[in-house]
Amino acid sequence: FREIGSDPPLNDEGEQVPAFRNFELQLQGKFAPFSEVGMIRLIERRLAELLDLPEMIRQHVISLRCAPARYDSIVQLQKKWLPKPWSFPSEPECVREYFGEEIAFFFLRFSTLIQHLVPLAVV
Repeated sequence: FREIGSDPPLNDEGEQVPAFRNFELQLQGKFAPFSEVGMIRLIERRLAELLDLPEMIRQHVISLRCAPARYDSIVQLQKKWLPKPWSFPSEPECVREYFGEEIAFFFLRFSTLIQHLVPLAVV
């Protein structure tokens, strides 16, 4: 924030929130590009602000709402994360990039649990 001449914003408890900054066109070089998951989340949030999606589903205007997967992204994820059948995840970062932090944490936590339970299953 010092580089752009402002103070970090504060949360409700008065603590600094250095990861937040409103976008301004003249500062666009200071921002990192959005990930695919980040773009999907932004679009979903904006649609939720503009449209009542649950009501549209209830009235059968739309049948469901979901972010479609891109085939090339799925193939790349499969090659990086599970290169062989019955193998354990090898590159957890690609899971986070595709699904986001919460789902990646869930998958990685349970893959670790399963890795520790495999020797007990053999006994």
